[in-house]
Amino acid sequence: MLRVIVGLLKGAVIGGGVGYLLLRFGWPSTVLAYLACAAVGAVVGVVAGRAPWRAETIWTPVIKMVVGSLVGVGLCALGLKLLPDFTVHVKQLGDLGELHLHS
Repeated sequence: MLRVIVGLLKGAVIGGGVGYLLLRFGWPSTVLAYLACAAVGAVVGVVAGRAPWRAETIWTPVIKMVVGSLVGVGLCALGLKLLPDFTVHVKQLGDLGELHLHS
């Protein structure tokens, strides 16, 4: 149970960091959003759980990375398809002051 909690915390930290960077540099197009979600899912898949250097074979982290990226892309598709479009206004970003969920 502890691995699950630590994995969720690692995923939240990594995903929050990438989300902040996307907000800071402007919301990307839909293709870039899918690529970012795939990259975050792959990193979380490798980092969460057992360390890659302690794996018995090299294929275990690779499979975790592929599954993590597929989960990230799937959740991104669900979010873009099911969530309503809303706008967030951020004063500190100047010209990039509006963040739209859908591009």
